[in-house]
Amino acid sequence: MNFTILSDSSANLPLSLVKHYDIRRIPLVYYVDNEELVHNEEAPDQSTHEFYERMRGGAKASTSLPILENIHNYLQEAFDKGKDVLYLGFSTGLSGTYDAVRSAGREMVEKYPHQKFYAVDSCAASGGFGLFVLKVAQKRESGASIEDCVRYAEELKNNISHWFTVESLEYLKRGGRVSGTKAFAANALNIKPVLNVNYKGELIPIHNVRGRKKSLLSLAEKFDKYANEPKEEQQIVITHGDSRQDAEFVIDTLKSRYTFTHEPIIDYVDPIIGAHSGPGTIALFFEADKAIFDKR
Repeated sequence: MNFTILSDSSANLPLSLVKHYDIRRIPLVYYVDNEELVHNEEAPDQSTHEFYERMRGGAKASTSLPILENIHNYLQEAFDKGKDVLYLGFSTGLSGTYDAVRSAGREMVEKYPHQKFYAVDSCAASGGFGLFVLKVAQKRESGASIEDCVRYAEELKNNISHWFTVESLEYLKRGGRVSGTKAFAANALNIKPVLNVNYKGELIPIHNVRGRKKSLLSLAEKFDKYANEPKEEQQIVITHGDSRQDAEFVIDTLKSRYTFTHEPIIDYVDPIIGAHSGPGTIALFFEADKAIFDKR
């Protein structure tokens, strides 16, 4: 492989796939009750479970931009090996991480004039970001050049569909994404929102249902309605806020309808997204037609 794919720890994928496809990920920073923590790539399940347990106990979580030194270290590691870098970034509609890494990369290539640096805003998050990175890594593995992968990534980002639901609106309220009145009423009436990330990478509430089970079934219905054909050949990804049983319920619902060529991928919602969505978040990701993507 003559170039490095660099991403960050918000690209939610099992560590086995990250290692298999040689994806480099910059660890992102988050805070729990003002304690600075770094998303641990080598033990993500353990650290992420503890993160959600602390949130359930009332701890307040927040996020920050990545440590600049870490960005430079990952870039320099690749350039020192004579490799070009393709950076696939967390949605700019949700974070400033992409802009920070892109700026660092542009500065770094001035010191390495024979190296190439490209950056693509995925407009994606969590498992959608992970699916995006995985597909580009598979493209590289097929023998595609860095320029071919950049073109592929720019097209692909318009087709990664994000659908998710949360157990409580309390955490979205804390982040200013819903009003306090709306969050109180929804929690009191057991209303569960179904939300989407639009083509700009922004969080958009779509509709509400009553009850957890209906919200989970609604995610499966979005796949029925929007997923590209043939649906059985889709690589779906589902992520969860320390609620694997609910994630498996959605997968089992889809498996009862489709015989998938690829086993669905299941992983945690990382702490960077989880700080804003909270425990119990369930998110489903797949590829959908751009025309539908722009309208929903």
